[in-house]
Amino acid sequence: MTALSAAGMLLLFEEGRRRDPLARAALAIAVADGDPAPLRLTAGKIESRLLALRQATFGAEMEGIATCPACGETCETSVRTSDILALPASCEPVIIGDIEARLPRGEDIAAVMHLRDPEEIRRALLERCTGAPFPPELMDQIEDALAAADPRADVQLALTCPACGHDWLLRFDAVAFFWSELTAAAERVLGEVDALARAYGWSEREILSMSARRRALYVERLNS
Repeated sequence: MTALSAAGMLLLFEEGRRRDPLARAALAIAVADGDPAPLRLTAGKIESRLLALRQATFGAEMEGIATCPACGETCETSVRTSDILALPASCEPVIIGDIEARLPRGEDIAAVMHLRDPEEIRRALLERCTGAPFPPELMDQIEDALAAADPRADVQLALTCPACGHDWLLRFDAVAFFWSELTAAAERVLGEVDALARAYGWSEREILSMSARRRALYVERLNS
């Protein structure tokens, strides 16, 4: 996966600001590697492609904060993209009795996002994966089997609060994490373009064609 250029960051930031998280992930993959139909990928592959792009652009180490649900203490946490990308991945359907269920794809998730009730969303998504209605009592079993087959689609971080010792699982939201970093990077680039264009009269294209280090050196001269 090739890292996003400064121009690529701005394009993605501009086009993705008003989109929902899934559409942002699909747009990022399309911009980065030219995939014309990213929503046809399984949920786990979408997460993997996004994390590979994040690693290429911002590095492997991801640091963040979480709030302990027991005492409210703010906890620092870190995870490496390589740890998540090392999780097993499968494209094979799962079999539960006489029911075969394929892994959910991005287009399946997009198709049920308009629903409001969580249970209705779960059932509608699983029915797309099985291709037909199924006994309600098998819903949890089918869902668990799909999650086990594609762990990259729903990464859970095991955290321990340093203040009270409480252990809990936190779902890692790759799209939200990546978008927060992208937003910060894009706004930094916009600031550099604005400052250099005002000072030197260069066009946006000329400024973005420079390396990040070259732009930073010019900005340092303006601020000295």
